[in-house]
Amino acid sequence: MKNLLVGLLLLFSLYSCHRNSKINQERLQQIELITRTSPDRAMSLLHSLFPHPEQLNKSTAAYYAVCYNDAAWHVDPRLLSDSLATLAVTYYSKHINPEETPKAYFLLSLTKKEQQEADASADALLQAESFASLYHNTRILGLVFAQKGLLMHDQNEDSCSVKNHKIAASLFASIHDSSNQIIENLSIGIEFIDQAQYDSAWYYVGIAEKMARLSNDTVLLSSIFREKGMDKFYQGDANAAEMWLQAALHTSHDVYDAGKYMNLGWIYLKQKKYDLARTTLTTALRHNPPITLENACYQQLINTAYAQHDWKGLRRYALQFEISVDSAYDSSLKSSLLGLEKKYQYEHFRAQNQALTIKNQRLGLIALGILLLLMIIGYYYLRVVLKNREIQLLHEQEKVQIAEREKKLRQSIAGQLDVYGKIISLSTMSNDNPEHVGAQFQYLFNGGILKSEESIADFIKNVDEVYDHFSIKLQEQYPKLTKTDILICCLMRAGFENDTIARFLDIQMYSFHTRCHRLRERMSLPRKVVLSQFLANFSGEKQA
Repeated sequence: MKNLLVGLLLLFSLYSCHRNSKINQERLQQIELITRTSPDRAMSLLHSLFPHPEQLNKSTAAYYAVCYNDAAWHVDPRLLSDSLATLAVTYYSKHINPEETPKAYFLLSLTKKEQQEADASADALLQAESFASLYHNTRILGLVFAQKGLLMHDQNEDSCSVKNHKIAASLFASIHDSSNQIIENLSIGIEFIDQAQYDSAWYYVGIAEKMARLSNDTVLLSSIFREKGMDKFYQGDANAAEMWLQAALHTSHDVYDAGKYMNLGWIYLKQKKYDLARTTLTTALRHNPPITLENACYQQLINTAYAQHDWKGLRRYALQFEISVDSAYDSSLKSSLLGLEKKYQYEHFRAQNQALTIKNQRLGLIALGILLLLMIIGYYYLRVVLKNREIQLLHEQEKVQIAEREKKLRQSIAGQLDVYGKIISLSTMSNDNPEHVGAQFQYLFNGGILKSEESIADFIKNVDEVYDHFSIKLQEQYPKLTKTDILICCLMRAGFENDTIARFLDIQMYSFHTRCHRLRERMSLPRKVVLSQFLANFSGEKQA
């Protein structure tokens, strides 16, 4: 009896799993159909109906992976999941499905392209083309040729791009897929516009427009009008461009309205209709455009304000543009994190099976990080030590240079004092024997050290060399000082006594003290400050 109950429970569990799997397959089929018309809703249903995709069995998980990447491709290619694409290809390459196998390879190609892996993307696209041709999957084959056309366009192979888009258009026509057929005809027209073959371009754009009108697809029709408007603008017909963009706005109110208003505002700006341009660009901003489009609108508004000499508006738009640019990174980060959250729902399930490997890798990375940190610390420590040694060596060299300059200065000053001593002795001797020394004394007194501007300038220059531009810094901080004041300060800085300086200047001590008093007034020195000590400690820095 017990074994019978266990068997019944086992059969019931198997039946429940089979039924759940069948229900999930049916749900995914419905979501796959919804993706073609409303990918946002399909993505929302995937998250709400399958909160734990890692719990699905292999076949359902592979189908889920295809549906997820299909919806992600239409919503935002950045949400494409590499692991889910690989999972789908791995399963459907072993369990061939005429519909899903080529589609899985096609989505893998898109994923690799988004990751900028060109070779892997091309290989997957060739596999998708091979399986689509083998199983006569016309829709996927058309998408493959459309993708090949885009690849040729990126490589500037315009003729090959047109050829592939034409093949894609004929394939979509054979299965009556009007939406994709319209898109391909419009793509052909755009290619001819890039080649400046406007007659051919307008022919295919006209076909796309006619089909969009017949199918009552207002979104595509609005995009066609917008493309026509921009084409006319580039040809120099601004009035026709304005007409087509107005038609695009009236045809459909959709998520692309912000871009339409931005294009129309740009045309108004080029026509110098500045008020209309400002109104239209402001309307574009009210439609919550993406960050890049918002930045473009603010740039055009800045140009409009500048053209109108509206400096107040210019400052306002510049500030708003700066805020928009600053928020671009945060917005990009948030969307990337949201994309990662969606993209890697299945990855954490696979990561659980690799926990030990990841742990070992983490330990290795931690050890490597510690080693790298120690190397960086050692490098900076060695760098600091070498820098300190270099600074110490420079200080020692500076000390030697200063000592040499002081030696030269002392020698120069000694020579000047020797000349001055001779002058003093001659002036004394002149009282006893004026005829003998009169000529020599008169020469030295009139052209020598006491009266020569050149010798005084040389003396001050020597003081500057020894005491780090002493006279220059003194003159900069106290511009009221005279040349005689500077000379007195240099003599004091060189260590001469007051009576020696007075004799050098050929003045009485009373006059010398008077000059020092005036010197202190020009420097605004308090009485308690000793002038010679102040000059000895003077460094050129502002005094508090």
